[in-house]
Amino acid sequence: GFIGSNLVDRLVRDGHTVRVLDDLSTGRIENLEGLRDSIEFVEGSIENAELEGIYPALEFLKSAKVSQTPRLKGQAVVIGGGNVAIDAAMTARRLGADSVHLVCLESRKEMPAHEWEIAQAEEEGVEIHPRWGLTRFTSTDGRLSGIELKRCVAVFDTQGRFDPQYDASETEVISADS
Repeated sequence: GFIGSNLVDRLVRDGHTVRVLDDLSTGRIENLEGLRDSIEFVEGSIENAELEGIYPALEFLKSAKVSQTPRLKGQAVVIGGGNVAIDAAMTARRLGADSVHLVCLESRKEMPAHEWEIAQAEEEGVEIHPRWGLTRFTSTDGRLSGIELKRCVAVFDTQGRFDPQYDASETEVISADS
């Protein structure tokens, strides 16, 4: 099936600010992974997204490639279930994070990342937290201190369209240094 630009409309309607990186003028894109690569959430669309210690995944990976990424310490949390998120999680671990947690909306089976990459990340010590959605970032003295999550009970509607549903009564907070 195809996922149309209605996802962008829904994200905007839900209060997110998005920047389209690819041409979606056809209104169709082949798969969710491709769409995720086409949309960048702009800082400010999630409460406290501007805090020190938060790095957009693609910028983080580009910086790591040219050795400009800060040495990490403490606990890192990566948000997403695709290949870019998996790469960011493994890179954070390799750059010195004591522990890395990957939080995603999808169940383990629904994650769009390649199965072999997910397995490799787990072998390298990345802890995966499936079926959680980001509520907000928490802070101490203007720096990231954690992420607040709510349980994701469904990622897609009955017709297979991206339409995350949450149980806001089930929450979790994960401490984070980056």
